[in-house]
Amino acid sequence: MKKTSLKEFKDLQSMLPKFKRSPRQLNQVFESDSEILALSKKTFLAVSTDGLDEEFESGLYRDPETLGWMSVVMSLSDVACSGADPLGVVIAVNWKKKMSLNFQRKFFRGARDCLNAHRTFLLGGDSGHSSHFSVVSTAMALGQQPAIQRSSIKPGDLLVALSPLGLGAAYAYSFLMKSSAVPEKKLRPVIPFQKIKIVKKYCHMIIDNSDGIMNTLAILSDLNGIGFDLQISEKFFHPLAVKFCKTKKIPVSSLLWAELGGYEMIAGVQPKHLKKFLQLHPEGKVFAMAIPKKNQKIDLFYFQKSQLSYLERMKKSIQLCT
Repeated sequence: MKKTSLKEFKDLQSMLPKFKRSPRQLNQVFESDSEILALSKKTFLAVSTDGLDEEFESGLYRDPETLGWMSVVMSLSDVACSGADPLGVVIAVNWKKKMSLNFQRKFFRGARDCLNAHRTFLLGGDSGHSSHFSVVSTAMALGQQPAIQRSSIKPGDLLVALSPLGLGAAYAYSFLMKSSAVPEKKLRPVIPFQKIKIVKKYCHMIIDNSDGIMNTLAILSDLNGIGFDLQISEKFFHPLAVKFCKTKKIPVSSLLWAELGGYEMIAGVQPKHLKKFLQLHPEGKVFAMAIPKKNQKIDLFYFQKSQLSYLERMKKSIQLCT
């Protein structure tokens, strides 16, 4: 991989070359949300592993059913970006000592509800006890070649949100402000696997908004050597997120900076394909255009340069827009 501006990528880049790559692997390092393995000339297997513990330790997620749901969706969203169909999920969870059986049951209820919403299965996993709570889930999906990856955007290409953005960001700010304006139970994202398969022909990139919009744009900028011209208005955001911003008298643009996404899918579409894309998915909204990196006016890597903690960065993101 070329030189990277992202600290997490830099750290991994110094270690990963020491590992042999599978001859079946289709994606390069950081090139896709999931690892993509060719099973045949026609099919591929997408696999993704993701972990969740900081959100619990910080108190951001307190409802065990939310934890269960998010533990499933965080890895399902990654394999969905390849254009594949889910096969199922494996979950490994460490319960914090003295965590009640009732909490554990509610966690699995949330995980079960998420799996049912996506019409897929719990394939197995592991459990144990530790000094702190943590959960790792691995999702697997089967797709038809070619797989979609995220390192193929060029200046002039458009970013299209498949659903309204900003609900996760609004919840994060609501949490920081000790407000109940955005209830935690609203955080139940469902990944549109079938819709992605339908529009796959007319897009050449899909990424999930799991870490916040600016972080998502920073990843795309880093991988593709481009910048973005944002075309943002209230219509691009979830109505509850907009209502929250107006109630708290903070600009809607602050939703861009929060480091919590709502797992919305974002597609890269060439202008010549936009009409066909929107015919198949009229709910899609164009919110950015790729431009030469030298023309980028917003510092997408602002938080990559800071040594602030997760919650400190979140608080700073509000200050950036007020």
